[in-house]
Amino acid sequence: MSEVLARLIELPVGPSFEFGAYRVTRSTTHLENLEIFRFRYRVFLESGFIAQNDYPSSSLTDEFDADATQIAVRDGHGQLVGVTRFVGPSRLGFHTQTVFDLELPPIDERRIGEFGRLAVHPDHRGSGRLVMMAMLKAVFECMIENRTTHVLAFLPTLLADSFSKLGCKACTLITREPSERVLRNRESMKGYFRSQRPQPVLYDLERMIDDVGVKRAAIAGRIAEVLGADGRASAAEDVRGTPRSSRASRDGRSDQVPRIGRV
Repeated sequence: MSEVLARLIELPVGPSFEFGAYRVTRSTTHLENLEIFRFRYRVFLESGFIAQNDYPSSSLTDEFDADATQIAVRDGHGQLVGVTRFVGPSRLGFHTQTVFDLELPPIDERRIGEFGRLAVHPDHRGSGRLVMMAMLKAVFECMIENRTTHVLAFLPTLLADSFSKLGCKACTLITREPSERVLRNRESMKGYFRSQRPQPVLYDLERMIDDVGVKRAAIAGRIAEVLGADGRASAAEDVRGTPRSSRASRDGRSDQVPRIGRV
């Protein structure tokens, strides 16, 4: 499976692409966002991660969604079957930092992003991990656009292990005893933290490329600015608020959907 992901990552695509029987897109409208937030809610509720009373709007969203790139995976009938989001460098920081007391390694904060709010319909959690790989490819593209060298996430052990089997191996971050602030922030997802016991992790783009088995020659032109000496040493001056991938999804979208080989 890691070889399939490697070949997928090597292919140049736009904000939308097809992979096997699935179509991957980025949300570009308010209505699409609402659909994603309600899908998240249903998956998390049915999994016992959240309580219905805590979400009277039947929508799972937070302050980080405003500047996030929302990624959607649909089946051949256009039905939403998986979602995740990418949050680029922002003054708000990241969701992970609100639910864990941790210190990040000495990395330029303008080069760190986050992916999370991952939800997959139960009927599509097998199928050779195609939905998972499609979302990882979409996150990879967001990292390139944002010149992001590292991404944060907080994941249950089983999910982190699934990513690791695909070659995406993370570094587990050291945490302190959760403060009252952190415990309050976890309240709205107490079922998730109680049953899944997630841990904060950090993914390194360069290591991921090597561990997955991506041929560097195939993506050299796309990653040179990100992983080259100049790219790692400095970040774009305009990265302060809205991440580049969000701007691309709003302003540079295309109606053409590249098709990636069926597997």
